[in-house]
Amino acid sequence: GTFEMFDRGMCRTNSVEECFLSFETDGLMGRLDPSLPPPRIFKSPVVSGEELDRMRSVETVVREGRVTSVQKGTVVLDRGSLDFSTGDTLLVDCMMEHESAFVDISDDFTIFEPDRITLGPLTSYYNPSGSAARIAFLECALDDDDSKNGCCYFVRGKQYSRPTPEYMVGMTYMEAKSIEALMKVEGGGKFYLSSRTFSESPQHHKFGMIRLLWSMYGPKKLAGFSERLFRKIESKGYSDVDHCWGIETLISQEVEP
Repeated sequence: GTFEMFDRGMCRTNSVEECFLSFETDGLMGRLDPSLPPPRIFKSPVVSGEELDRMRSVETVVREGRVTSVQKGTVVLDRGSLDFSTGDTLLVDCMMEHESAFVDISDDFTIFEPDRITLGPLTSYYNPSGSAARIAFLECALDDDDSKNGCCYFVRGKQYSRPTPEYMVGMTYMEAKSIEALMKVEGGGKFYLSSRTFSESPQHHKFGMIRLLWSMYGPKKLAGFSERLFRKIESKGYSDVDHCWGIETLISQEVEP
């Protein structure tokens, strides 16, 4: 299941690169060209296996950096250019810029302020609707802004200004911290585990026995994965990550007597 694949990838590997390769082996993620090193930017596009195979079938691929401009008969890139016929060539911009919505969040950013809720950083792994639903629940369930903000963990800091593979690991870690805090709020566990924005919710399973088994064992699996992930990250268990994505101070406060 999903928990087992995330557990193998995130809790039983020794680097972010190994984590991604484990996800690739399990079919959670895939590179357009597996013969190349893992990319340094990760924007989490969602595709099916069939769509990935079709993209891999493209034979002519130009890797000269980003497009800087399009001129008559020429596409100018960072490290070169590509000429094309203006009479029979259609250029399609398939890039989507969403970095500023989820990354480059200031250290002092807060979601809840007096008479104001500011959306932006995700408390749920690449799941804007899930993040917004949790924020709405906290607004209704808690009285003061400090308590609400205390349940919202997200990657912050100018050093995390681009969506890298390390950032993906950080988002998963932050979601687990947010869920842990949410479970301590009255009604939080029931809200989360029954929310239609939670992909593993029993309501997404069509068959009665599967729904029953998930209700019995799913929350325990979720808690076990979170505990192992916390130990991995907070003990600096990845050889290529030496930080906790901006919440080191919060962690130190949690362990103080």
